[in-house]
Amino acid sequence: MRRLLLALGLLAGGAHAEPAALEELQLQAEYPVSEMTGGNLSGLAQCGEALWAVSDRDDATLYQLHREDGLLRAEGEPFVAPEPPDSALPWGLRMRNWAASLVRGGKLDFEGLSCDAQGNRYLVSETRAAVLQVAPSGSAQWLNLPSGLVRQARASGMLLHFNQGFEGIAVDPSG
Repeated sequence: MRRLLLALGLLAGGAHAEPAALEELQLQAEYPVSEMTGGNLSGLAQCGEALWAVSDRDDATLYQLHREDGLLRAEGEPFVAPEPPDSALPWGLRMRNWAASLVRGGKLDFEGLSCDAQGNRYLVSETRAAVLQVAPSGSAQWLNLPSGLVRQARASGMLLHFNQGFEGIAVDPSG
């Protein structure tokens, strides 16, 4: 009984402890991006020594960014995305996404980018609620996500409105 009370006391004491102050992030530099033909940089990731970007209006190109003369020059790396998997998003949201893609381009609406230690890049599609893996060779494949992912997200209040889908992705670098 004493151990239980001691454990509860330690837990309760920790709940009232002051949180540690975090250092505020500071902007180190900013650079204009040139030669990104699709425009609209929407995802950025440092993968090893390379800085990569993705555009939400370009469904077939990743961009490696090179620092040159006070700007970032985008060097396109084309890839071919296979037909995306069926979307579990509701019909109305899929139709709004489709209509927007006709106006602005980018039917896959890539929003986030991450990578692993093997050099694979992972792009998250907002309009499809799906993840595309692009290998260093440029071959691409859609990952199999858990079947209940969209349902669980919607039950939690996410993925309910236009332009409020998946916006980023994080991948454990070791795979």
